[in-house]
Amino acid sequence: MLMVWQSDTLISPAPMWYACASDVGVKGGSQLKKNTIKQQAAALHGFESSALARRVVLAVAFTNGFVIMAIQLLGGRIMAPYFGSSVYVWGSIITVFMLSLSLGYLAGGRLSTRQPDVRMFASFFLASAILCLPIIFFAELVMSQIFVVVEDPRYGSLLTAGLLYFLPICVMGMVSPYSVRLLVRSQEGSGGVAGMLYFVSTMGSALGTLGTSFYFVLWFDLDQVMWGCVLALLSCGAAMMWVNQHVNTANRQSGAK
Repeated sequence: MLMVWQSDTLISPAPMWYACASDVGVKGGSQLKKNTIKQQAAALHGFESSALARRVVLAVAFTNGFVIMAIQLLGGRIMAPYFGSSVYVWGSIITVFMLSLSLGYLAGGRLSTRQPDVRMFASFFLASAILCLPIIFFAELVMSQIFVVVEDPRYGSLLTAGLLYFLPICVMGMVSPYSVRLLVRSQEGSGGVAGMLYFVSTMGSALGTLGTSFYFVLWFDLDQVMWGCVLALLSCGAAMMWVNQHVNTANRQSGAK
C-alpha cells in the first residue's frame, strides 16, 4: 500500500484491490451497455429495412389514429342520454383524451428506448382492444351509478369519461412513438420517419372523424361501431405479429445461404 504525506497528515488511500475492483466494475458496466445495444440491434435486425414491415407499421398507425377519433366521437353519443351533449360533456371527453394521449406518448417513448420489440408493439393493440370492452359492456352501469352519485353534470361527465376512456386511449397513445423507434434506421433520418408517421396517424384521425360522424353512427348502432373498433385493433396486432414472423423467416433463410 502506498502512503502519501499532505499537510503534515498521513493519508492512506484505498487498498489496491479496491481500485482494481472499481476498474473491473467500470469495464463490466461498459461491456453490459455494449451487450444491451447489440441486443436492441438484433431485435430489430432486418425489420426497419423491410419495405413490407414499413408499410404495415404505417397502416397500423393510420388505423390507430382512425380508431382513436372514432371512439372519441362515439363517447359523446354514449354519454348523451345521461349527461347531455353540452359543451361541458365534450370538454370532459376532449380533456380525458388529451391527457390519455399525452401520457401514452410519454410511456411509449420511454419503452422504445429500452429494448424495442415488435411483439411488445403488437401487444399495445391487444391491450387497447381488451380495454375497450368495458365501454361496450359496462358503460350503461357506470353512467347510471355516477348520474345518481354526482349531481353536477360537468364532474359526472368528467368522471365517466375518465373511467371509460382513459386506459384504452392511453395505450393507443403509445403506438406512435414506438412506431418511430421501430422504423428509424439512423439518427439523421429520425425526423423524416417521425414526420411521416404522425402525418399518417393524423390523416387516420381525420378520416375517422368524418367516417364516424357522417356515416357510421347513421348506418350502425353504437355498440356495433365499437365492436368494429375492437376488431380493427385486434387486426393491427395480428398484422404486426405476422409481419414480424415473415421478416424473421426471411432473415433465417438469408442467413442459411
